[in-house]
Amino acid sequence: MGVIALSENTTSVPVELGFLFDGSGQISPSDFLSQIDIAKKIADTFNISDGLARVGAATYSPNTRVLFTFNNPLDGRNRTPEAVKQLLDRTPHDQGAARLGQGLQTVDSDLFSPKGGSVDVSKVRKEKENLHLGH
Repeated sequence: MGVIALSENTTSVPVELGFLFDGSGQISPSDFLSQIDIAKKIADTFNISDGLARVGAATYSPNTRVLFTFNNPLDGRNRTPEAVKQLLDRTPHDQGAARLGQGLQTVDSDLFSPKGGSVDVSKVRKEKENLHLGH
């Protein structure tokens, strides 16, 4: 695995950072933990707070699910890099079949949506529609 060089606090504008983890049996326990460690390092480079970077996460396996959304449980004073890393450390490695397609659908419908606390969904959806239309 290569070295990832990340600078601290790479953003001063609002951003929604979503992680989708492979929790299937097709990934070894050590590689599963590596995913989590990489996500924590990436999260450390953002200004996680109410007004700037908000983080959400999901896993895919036989039990695809959102672990936490952009606004729950990380709200107010609990929206800190430390809180995000603690939640990431609790990510389950369910094993079983890999259902990436289902995971991507879940992230789209339950994380990057009003349901998941996403605040600028219309812009993302419009750009996605343009991609499908070939604009």
